[in-house]
Amino acid sequence: MLKPEPEADLVHPPTVLHVFLIRASDLPMMDYNWMTRKGSSDPVVSLKIDSQDKVCKSKVQSRTVNPVWNEHFALPYDDGSDALVLTIDDYDMLSANDFMGFVEFDIRKYTHRRHRDWYDLLPDPKRPKEQVSGKLEIVLRWWHNPELAWEPFLDSTDVDDVEPNELL
Repeated sequence: MLKPEPEADLVHPPTVLHVFLIRASDLPMMDYNWMTRKGSSDPVVSLKIDSQDKVCKSKVQSRTVNPVWNEHFALPYDDGSDALVLTIDDYDMLSANDFMGFVEFDIRKYTHRRHRDWYDLLPDPKRPKEQVSGKLEIVLRWWHNPELAWEPFLDSTDVDDVEPNELL
């Protein structure tokens, strides 16, 4: 006797955007040590697709302005999504993180292909005069599985004039 599959096994996104966070360069020094007269940052990256609530975070790279992450994130994509936003903050354990810049992608430009490039960080739209510096290297890879893109249940309006199947 066949057992029904759990519902969770049937719900897989047919389209996934793979984001590979490679590295950043020339980030600003957010933490300054007055005794050594040197500065550094503890960058962490947040990734979010605009139409979704889920936020992914990278590992914190301690005391560097040229961090290397080499991290992979698989973000489910639906047709209503337009933008992917990556925000870099300076991690602070005892206070709120400090904004360092962000990068925004129009996801629709990268459908069904792979893309690797460096992107300049942009300032906070709420504080456009604030200076930001640095670049982020990202690889985007679009993956679509057509076998998962089918709808098993038809609307009742679609089957009104169709004869039912009969066993022979």
